[in-house]
Amino acid sequence: MPPAFETFGLPHQHSPMLPQFSLRTGGTHDRFWFLRPDGDELIQFQQDRLMHNWRKVGDGSNGYPRYESMIGEFKNELTELQSYMNSLVPQALSINQCEISYINHIRFDREDDNGFSAWLRFLNFSKDSPDDFVMNFREVIKDSSARPMGRLYVEAALGYLPSGNEIIALSLTVKGAPLGTDIESALEFLSNGREVIVQRFAELTTDQAHKKWERVN
Repeated sequence: MPPAFETFGLPHQHSPMLPQFSLRTGGTHDRFWFLRPDGDELIQFQQDRLMHNWRKVGDGSNGYPRYESMIGEFKNELTELQSYMNSLVPQALSINQCEISYINHIRFDREDDNGFSAWLRFLNFSKDSPDDFVMNFREVIKDSSARPMGRLYVEAALGYLPSGNEIIALSLTVKGAPLGTDIESALEFLSNGREVIVQRFAELTTDQAHKKWERVN
């Protein structure tokens, strides 16, 4: 995965999301996957990244773990990595970017539901629901002093489950630099990013959706 940094104050180049490729000379660094036996949790590691993912597997009945348990595992993994690296070269990890993502699969029925706008406030098609759609936008996240600290990325698209049933795939991602370069600063950024995602998810989804999900404020 190529390096990615959130920058501010520079003009943003608007371009469609297209596949990218590049020509390189010499070898490239590997990205390794470490899977739990049941495959629902995944650690990805490369020269400049460590990621911990959870995903639905099999028939999709494996329940999503709470954030607190996931961030606890990730903290342990960061600490173990830092301890190992420190045994090679006496230096702590220097973390310069963080990212947290929630990927939501919203099940709906074209016949029973009142279009996509019954689920997402920012979707309002004037005619019948289209066959397909992709929509994305981003927002700057500011700290208590109104300084930019990161960005929220939102993407909504029509997707399909392995069963063939339609879903709205709604992804929310917060990216940015932590205040410090240590593990605790990174974990604080991720916790703040998670709060942003939870709040914006509630704001972007409709009251009708909250009622169906029996959401509790």
